[in-house]
Amino acid sequence: MKSSSINDTILIVLSFIGFCIVTIHFTENVMAMEIVKLPDMPTIPLMPLASSNGNTYYVNNDIGNDSNTNIQAQNPSTPWATVKYSIKKIKAGDTLIIKKASPSYDNYLYLDVSGTSSNWINIVGNGVERPTLKRFDMSKNCSYIKIKNINFSSDSVAIKMNPGVKNFVIENVVINGNNKANFGLQFGIDQDRKTGVKDGYVKNVEVHNTVRYGVYIENGAEDIVFDSVVSRDSAGDDGFAGRGNPSERNGPVNNLYFVDCVAYNNAGDGFDIGAGNTEIFLNCISYNNGLKQGNGFKLWGGLDNGGSIWIVNCLAFNNAMPAINLKNISDVDCYILHNTFIKNETDGGGVEIKIENYNAGSGGFYMGAPSLYFFNNIIYSAGIRPIFSIYNDDTLPIGVDCNYYVSKSNKKFIVVRNEDKKITSQFMLSDLENKKDSLWTTGKNPAPKYPEKNTIVEYNKDLNSCCFNDALNKDFSLKYCSLAKDKGCNVGIKTDINGNIRSDITPDIGAFEYVE
Repeated sequence: MKSSSINDTILIVLSFIGFCIVTIHFTENVMAMEIVKLPDMPTIPLMPLASSNGNTYYVNNDIGNDSNTNIQAQNPSTPWATVKYSIKKIKAGDTLIIKKASPSYDNYLYLDVSGTSSNWINIVGNGVERPTLKRFDMSKNCSYIKIKNINFSSDSVAIKMNPGVKNFVIENVVINGNNKANFGLQFGIDQDRKTGVKDGYVKNVEVHNTVRYGVYIENGAEDIVFDSVVSRDSAGDDGFAGRGNPSERNGPVNNLYFVDCVAYNNAGDGFDIGAGNTEIFLNCISYNNGLKQGNGFKLWGGLDNGGSIWIVNCLAFNNAMPAINLKNISDVDCYILHNTFIKNETDGGGVEIKIENYNAGSGGFYMGAPSLYFFNNIIYSAGIRPIFSIYNDDTLPIGVDCNYYVSKSNKKFIVVRNEDKKITSQFMLSDLENKKDSLWTTGKNPAPKYPEKNTIVEYNKDLNSCCFNDALNKDFSLKYCSLAKDKGCNVGIKTDINGNIRSDITPDIGAFEYVE
């Protein structure tokens, strides 16, 4: 468990009184050694080196003077005084080092400068003592720029990238929205749907206390990696939002990558992302989201141009709505592999996976079955509603196996509705052992390529007895006694959420590989 990202304690153990009968069902009492041939997950771009060979200038509001020459400002003893003046003086290849000062620096900073592929512009804080800025507004001309080791305390948008910004890095940044800023990070604006923000890498960033979205990704954004980004305590909406313009379904937002990211305590969803091509969520955590909506991961399909959604080694728990809500995915391939979903839809519902394949504008459903692969997932559902709630009976998995479903009761496992929203099929958890070959064969769907022959089912079981290391304190890594140990299918995922190596023969089910 990534304790640095999860720093509060929430009781998620279901208490019980008296004797509890635990019923354990194995759909097939064999060790899973199946190798499932899936395509390789798309390669996640690496962070650019941001090399520069120009001059290094210094800014220090305590001792500096904007009347100092360029030569003088290259000496930390005779720096410039203001960032606003300094950013007008730098050029391709230069580095601007900002020293922490009191009071904080200029209220509004407009950046209109560009580096080159071999000579980036670096704007960095001075070592451990980070300076605090109010806002960076980056013009469409900005490219090859790195912002590092800077804090922002903002009443508006801390870092706003206008359409046209490309080739950038934001690293080691903390943004406090002070419960006044609409967004912490904004990539693009709604008015420009053709020219977006492209080719960026955001690493080790925390955004908190915004009014709306912590991270907002707008129309035209493309090829952006979010690595170890935390978005928390948004008072009005989502932690991460990237949906494009509603009139264009999801908008032209393409190729978004989320690695080791965390969203928690947001009023809306943890992640609400719709990309036209690739969406990858690797080793991400979403929990305690939902005063307004509150899905762990609400993910939208593309623009009828194909693409894929990958949710791998992720953890979602204690969200107000389902762990996963897939919307309008008739045109994308979905891979949900090695995840752990615990006690979501906290109003007592218990739906963990919801699939809505419909046209919100006309009220009708999108037809056509996506390629949905669901392997090696742990689901603990505590409410009364079904674990899977699927709208449109064309939207059922092509591949599904080696999962571990646990509940306090023998509840409904799946409810499927057709385009008229009428139930076409529904099954209980206990049906899994008897109908494993035909359970997913409803509506117009053929039997899945990989039926649930190696899946494990337990009901009448409390969360605290599921052999997690410390469910009370949100540690859902596995004990040796866990039934998920050594029971997964090999789907090509080499490591777990913490980087531990998975077995090639008998990987564990869930986000965590057992470690002695």
